[in-house]
This record gives sequence, C-alpha cells and structure tokens, in this order.
Amino acid sequence: MKVVLFELLVVWLLGALHADKNPQPEQMGLGEDEQHVSRRYAESAIASEISKIMDSVVQKNFVDFLLNQREKKSK
Repeated sequence: MKVVLFELLVVWLLGALHADKNPQPEQMGLGEDEQHVSRRYAESAIASEISKIMDSVVQKNFVDFLLNQREKKSK
C-alpha cells in the first residue's frame, strides 16, 4: 500500500511540474472550448494512470492471496 501511495504522489508531482512548464491556455490564445478539452484530457490522463496503478495493486494482492491459500493447503 505504501508503494501505491508513493506512485500516486510521484504521478501527482510530475503532473504539477509539467503544468508549471507549459504555458496557460489563455496565454496560448486558446478559446474557451479548447481550454475545456485540454483540461478534460489532463484529468482523464491522471485518472488513467491512477487506474493502472490500482489495477496492478489488485493483481498483486490476488496473486498473494492465491499463494497464501496454496501454502495453507500444503500444510
């Protein structure tokens, strides 16, 4: 669980650093609709990364559960 929290923190920090480097949409001359689309894209990219991390944690927990069940049966 600590690893998951660390990975989420790293993803969040990288996103924050990336946002600081990129100019703001109003500075780039984007319209309101384009700003909305870029914001949605960023939010969905973060959600996708979090989903991938959570899926890998669930898979790892399931494998650990199966291994524990196997050890219990062998005893």
